[in-house]
Amino acid sequence: MEKPIVPVIDFTAGQSIPGDAALLWKTTPEQISLADDIISALKNVGFICLVNTGITQDEMDTLMNEVKQFFGLGGSEKCLYTKGLMSNTGWVDVGRETLSTDRKAGDYKETFNFQPVMAETEIPDSMKILKEWWGRLSTLSLQFMKLMGLGLRMKDPSYIANSHSFGSSQNESAIRVNFYPATVNKDLEPGQVRCGEHSDYGSVTLLIQDSPGLEVMNRSTGEYEAVTAPPGGIIVNIGDVMQFWTSDTLVANKHRVLVSDDKHLQEADRISIPFFAIPDQTTLIECLVGRSKYPPVTMHEWLKQKIDSAFKERV
Repeated sequence: MEKPIVPVIDFTAGQSIPGDAALLWKTTPEQISLADDIISALKNVGFICLVNTGITQDEMDTLMNEVKQFFGLGGSEKCLYTKGLMSNTGWVDVGRETLSTDRKAGDYKETFNFQPVMAETEIPDSMKILKEWWGRLSTLSLQFMKLMGLGLRMKDPSYIANSHSFGSSQNESAIRVNFYPATVNKDLEPGQVRCGEHSDYGSVTLLIQDSPGLEVMNRSTGEYEAVTAPPGGIIVNIGDVMQFWTSDTLVANKHRVLVSDDKHLQEADRISIPFFAIPDQTTLIECLVGRSKYPPVTMHEWLKQKIDSAFKERV
């Protein structure tokens, strides 16, 4: 049996990672080993599946069932929450976003982006559960980034985590709910897929999904392979900023969601919920590991370029 492209890693030791001041001298051998395993996987495939994070499958199922209700509303109701041209929050209709630069058709999915700075009136009732999940996912991402700092043997292992002021006006991190409508008997455009080939913009992405669909590129063959998570598993990958930040030491790998050939999957809607951890807008992205391959850029400049490209000619 072939080894899965994305390794499954037990995160139990990561749940008790020390705070900033004690990160260097209070870490356990188990935490150092976990940090090394994380960096090894991120160098090779850029993706990991974490288990034993403190978040259960039942809790994830409750979350996905709740947020899915929004997408069952009529178009006129969903339009009340439409993402603005200068905003990173709200609802985006099918086909408005194109994540692959090689595909002309827009992605066959709807999305809703949440940030805690949103006004109460901007959040539909079924999305209010995301306020609770913001704390849980941001905590997990900070734990993960501290372990990355340890695994990279950084002088200040907390530096990456401390560059993320989650929930502040200077930080564009977000929870996105992706809704992939059933595709059976739908008139899709030529070459249209559910989510085109892309790498993520930010530093770290945590992903919860309710069914198969995610495919990750095998960097050895260039082929895409299906990725699933065991019960309670959360898929984690790094984004372009982290690859840039580490001068290509770590890999922001491409991934996608196609229109399945499986009739059962064609008949079913699909939900995925990524938490995008993005450094503060004022953060200067320059090499962390001793060799500068790219010129420094602020996170604000980086993010603007990426978002403008994704929504080009579709806003």
